[in-house]
Formats: sequence, C-alpha cells, structure tokens
Amino acid sequence: MCGFVGFVNLEHDLQNRREILTRMTKKLAKRGPDEENFYLAPRS
Repeated sequence: MCGFVGFVNLEHDLQNRREILTRMTKKLAKRGPDEENFYLAPRS
C-alpha cells in the first residue's frame, strides 16, 4: 500500500523544511518499506 505526504505554502519558501517532511514520511513506514523520495521545489 502506498501513501503520500506533503504541504504547500505559496507565501514562504519551504525548501529548508526537509526535517518536517521526513517525520511525516516516517509515520507511513508501517504501510510498506518500498521506496522513499522527496521533492522540494523553490517558491516561484
């Protein structure tokens, strides 16, 4: 089973928030250890 996590903020650059994304991803680890990837994009 897969799961996705993420967040968007159009007013602030979130590229330095990888730690939060990592913690969110770890909450889904019990769903299966298949893969883990991150996408962080600059605010444009």
